[in-house]
Amino acid sequence: MSKTPGTLTLMSSGEMSARLSAAHRAVMARLHEPLRAIFLDTPAGFQENADELGNKAVEYFNHNLQQALSVVSFKSRRFASREQIQAVADQIGAANYIFAGPGSPTYAVRNWIDSPIHAAFHAVLSEGRHLVLPARRRLPPAVTWCRCTSCTKPDTIRTGWPDWTC
Repeated sequence: MSKTPGTLTLMSSGEMSARLSAAHRAVMARLHEPLRAIFLDTPAGFQENADELGNKAVEYFNHNLQQALSVVSFKSRRFASREQIQAVADQIGAANYIFAGPGSPTYAVRNWIDSPIHAAFHAVLSEGRHLVLPARRRLPPAVTWCRCTSCTKPDTIRTGWPDWTC
């Protein structure tokens, strides 16, 4: 387990644009092991084009970042079984770069909170891995998941552990 905490990076609209490729690369550069990146589609889970966004994310990573990306689909917990939710949490637990977005941060957090996915995010950050979430005009409720101790850049927040309170 890494002694350096991971990062929670909040990206505004355009998280899959060429202008934010440098931000993705900066987070990836913090990894001390081969990249195991996933795209979590929950923020767009309520949208009809959620599957298309996953495909676009894979294409973006291949073309702009020259990196592989796997899609982990979890559009809503409303119809998901405990086993399905746990399977998503396990996939998050196996990744070291979790990219969730674009879409609604509020919708995503409502589906993740108080679930094994919430616990998987805690492990990701406490073990030195990285979580990239969508943000809109103001900080999303996701920030309330953790006690932030310092901001290193406007788009990157380091978290203090073990406190991860709602």
